[in-house]
Amino acid sequence: LAPPAAWDHVQVDQHTAVHAHVMSTLVGNFLTAAYSETNAHCAEWSRIAPLLQKVGLLFALSQLCASGDFLETAFLRPEQMELARGAVRELETELAGEAVGLVDAFWFSDLQLASAIGRYDGEA
Repeated sequence: LAPPAAWDHVQVDQHTAVHAHVMSTLVGNFLTAAYSETNAHCAEWSRIAPLLQKVGLLFALSQLCASGDFLETAFLRPEQMELARGAVRELETELAGEAVGLVDAFWFSDLQLASAIGRYDGEA
């Protein structure tokens, strides 16, 4: 292929690679901070850290499950993907009781979420 045609031919793959790199960096940095002992002296941290860790893992696994690239490239086997989906379901169940609190903590409005998940006072 001529260089311009070759460039056009690989642009989708480049986009996929860039997206994977950005997600890897984002998840890695978030989980490093969530598991960090830097804030261990803070009384609230011991209460918040496990929740942030679960949210980070849920995000990472959700992204992994949403992308067919891991199966397409044989990076993961189907049974490994099913384990990831099971972990997502388990984390969703564990975090369900925290949904209203998480939404309120980040000041997301029901309008932004297109959902009537709860009220500002924490009542669902």
